Amino acid sequence: MLSAALLAAVACLSGAASASAAAPNPASNLPLVTPPACSAPVSTACENAAVSELDSAHATLGLAAYTLPADFDSLAAADQLLILSNLDRIAYRLPPISGLSPALDNAAQVAVAKDTDPDPGADLPAGLNSVGWWSNWAGGYANALLAYYGWMYDDGPGSPNLDCASAGDSGCWGHRQDILAGSAADAMVMGAAAGADPYGEPGYALTIVGTAAASPSWTTLNYTWAQALADIGGSGSSGTAAGSGSAASASGSTGSGATGVGGSGAGGTGASGPTGAVSGSGAGASGSSGQAGPSSGRGSAGSGGSSGRGGSPTPTAPATRTPTPASVATSGAPITVIASTHVNATTHVASFVLAASGAASGFQCALVRRSGDTARAPDPRYGACGAVSVYRHLATGSYTFYARAVDSAGSARKPARRSFSIG
Repeated sequence: MLSAALLAAVACLSGAASASAAAPNPASNLPLVTPPACSAPVSTACENAAVSELDSAHATLGLAAYTLPADFDSLAAADQLLILSNLDRIAYRLPPISGLSPALDNAAQVAVAKDTDPDPGADLPAGLNSVGWWSNWAGGYANALLAYYGWMYDDGPGSPNLDCASAGDSGCWGHRQDILAGSAADAMVMGAAAGADPYGEPGYALTIVGTAAASPSWTTLNYTWAQALADIGGSGSSGTAAGSGSAASASGSTGSGATGVGGSGAGGTGASGPTGAVSGSGAGASGSSGQAGPSSGRGSAGSGGSSGRGGSPTPTAPATRTPTPASVATSGAPITVIASTHVNATTHVASFVLAASGAASGFQCALVRRSGDTARAPDPRYGACGAVSVYRHLATGSYTFYARAVDSAGSARKPARRSFSIG
């Protein structure tokens, strides 16, 4: 398995500290072990194995498995990264990202080609009231899901994160904090991409821009969270994958259109890894590095970048899409998704975090207890509920939780449901 290296930078952005508090980091690093099925990285088997790794990390943190659409493995990498990022943001009660911006997708694609962190500063209009922007890059992973795993779960002490040599270093969990940042923003827009660098090696990048405006009207969106929710609401789960590799991240703040500064680039040459791969830092100012094995470095958020390459096959490019106005949502009644579930059988408490498409004006919930193993459960009786529903002092038994989002006219679709047991 290739050795890996990661770098993370966290700037002083509004919302960064509160996001960290709302979404605590894992108590210890969760090392990524590349699934054997990922010897063929674009295979469905590899994608499903990668989803299992992500679900296992969620379980370690007390979170339910990711709720993914049935066609998840066929979605573009950018779409997959948006879905995963939002499911994690919602699980920690952070505002979801509105969707993918073509301009920011392009910034991410440029970063992939250059082995560097995306810099969206040039894509932001002058005078935009921006809370900040955050960017991650990864190279050498088989595909997008395991790159995301590296950002979220294999980023702490003992990980390949070069900014996290020991516990307490400021760069520990920097990639994770970038994805879960922006709690103070009124609107979040994302760009993401997958592709190959000039040496034919795979890379992945994402950038998130938070604004204080009430809507992301400064850009169009080519894949919205409402569309993703519609896909999730009519399906089960499947996956997409990635392998071991290197990653880097940068972040900066913007105000009146000016780009803020992240960290400085780390220079130097890589050391030989256990399998002959190269790990270490590249030249931060130019985003360049050696040509073999995973390596990484980071330039300033405004000027340079990180770099790194591994030996995994090149992923296919994302499918092209026609941009749609940011205000477009799915038609009809809103779609409901149970984004997170936590059941504590010891304390007899169950909690649920809900998400819905933009047409939703509120939620209705019901909790039904089955009176016996073979008895028919009674019909649910709905009452108004919030996006977070907590049930305490539950008696021993089997339950089904129902949730449905309603629009301003009171219309709702088929409810989402989750069954669980206490005792």
